[in-house]
Amino acid sequence: MNNKTVAQVLGAVGVAVLITSPILLVFGAASTGFVLFQAVTGLILLGFWVGLDMEQVSRVFSGRGSFFMTTAAGLGLVLAIALGIANYAVATKFPKTWDLSQNKIFTLTEDTQKTLAGLKSPIHAYAFLTPTDRQYGVAKDLLDRYHDLAKSNFEYEFVDADKSPQLVSSFGIKKDNGPVLAIETTTKQQEKVGELNEEGLTNALVKITHQAQKKIYFTTGHGEADIKDKQGQDGYALMVDKLANEGINAETFSLVETKDVPSDAAAVLIVGPHKRFLEQEAQSLKTYLEKGGRVLLMLDPQIDVGLDKLLGMYGIELDNDVVIDPLARLQGTSPDVPIIQQYASSDITKGFSEYTVFPSTRSLVAANETGVDRPLALATTNPTAFGETDFAQLAQGTASPEGKKRGSLAVAILAKKAVTGNDKRSEEARLVVFGSSQWADNRWSQIGGNEDFFMNTVSYLAEATDRITIRARSRDASHLTMTPQQTTLVQFFSIDVLPVTLIAIGIAVWRVRRSK
Repeated sequence: MNNKTVAQVLGAVGVAVLITSPILLVFGAASTGFVLFQAVTGLILLGFWVGLDMEQVSRVFSGRGSFFMTTAAGLGLVLAIALGIANYAVATKFPKTWDLSQNKIFTLTEDTQKTLAGLKSPIHAYAFLTPTDRQYGVAKDLLDRYHDLAKSNFEYEFVDADKSPQLVSSFGIKKDNGPVLAIETTTKQQEKVGELNEEGLTNALVKITHQAQKKIYFTTGHGEADIKDKQGQDGYALMVDKLANEGINAETFSLVETKDVPSDAAAVLIVGPHKRFLEQEAQSLKTYLEKGGRVLLMLDPQIDVGLDKLLGMYGIELDNDVVIDPLARLQGTSPDVPIIQQYASSDITKGFSEYTVFPSTRSLVAANETGVDRPLALATTNPTAFGETDFAQLAQGTASPEGKKRGSLAVAILAKKAVTGNDKRSEEARLVVFGSSQWADNRWSQIGGNEDFFMNTVSYLAEATDRITIRARSRDASHLTMTPQQTTLVQFFSIDVLPVTLIAIGIAVWRVRRSK
């Protein structure tokens, strides 16, 4: 390789280095000092070219070569400026992003979008993090997405907890042990965000914006599920906490002690009783419904709770069976845990398409009854299911569909009846019955759409219709966590080293071939 070829290669590298220096500075991939060093290096390389191949340089900058080079450079500059202006205009006026992640982790869920759209006054979020904190990037990305959607109704700022101890204290946050995110309304109502993710932030927004609290009552005295049990698989504390986050508070009561349903009850929930209700208790429930009450019954198979007569008044019959679906084994569960994918059109299931699982459920029948709109089968099994009535055979694991009721069996039914009278609680009675109580307990509620189905049902009964939705929840993502130094290094190689190399090779090849 002769001196002229070396000079042309050095000149090409020098031009490439000079071109990428301002780009490096704009994108912040290197410090100002480094950019200046790179620019000087480019000039030095160009100097070598001039010194080693003065004759070629003279030809380039004289005659037609000079004219064409100047014209090409000018046109290139004009094109670069035009593209820059067009890019800025499009990015500013018509911003658009695409979420290509598998679980759409960068797209806010329907619930979050509805919540932000329903904000009637601005919300201010405080993130108690500094740029050196590991969670800083996650928090900023999350808060940016909320702000982009809600605009001025959702603003945020990062706060150094060490420099603002009074603000931290006002939220009741303990240093080094507690939430790092909190929100506040214009009226100074405050709420801590339990987890730094979309589910946690949206739950906090719902809680702080739903000041009109609803109250529901769970019956006790018949072996029902424990709404305070957080550890046991069959407890209901998880769902009760979720309801509280949405402004629906739960309490327990005994029909034996109170005789009447509390006057502030938005709904009564009877979850998994194992003993019969007394006649006076059944009568109290009947009176409550006749006045426009709302009741959710979740009755497990093989247990007679003494409410058949009440259910019959609303056109609902309980089958004494256990639903078996052979197809469930292929879908990843056991046959006595049917997977539900068929839902009727109703206020509860509007827009609901998630699968749910119903472990150990009985089937239900919607019958005609005078004065009742025909009960609606909210959820039905696959056509391959059947109702096993031979419990001894079931216990041995040899259930057979022969001679059994088969097909799409109802596992949840909604019944409504118009109400008249001066002392009515509402315009219509609403009764929802499920053939199982396990599907919404601590163990099963987090599978598929079980949580949303339960929450939407309770919201419908309590007339919290704005909370009938598909809720935000954590979605798995693959993250590559890098230190600021590693990020800068990646930017440097992608914005500087790689382009410089490609440009230099291109220019060098062109100049060498031109010189032959």
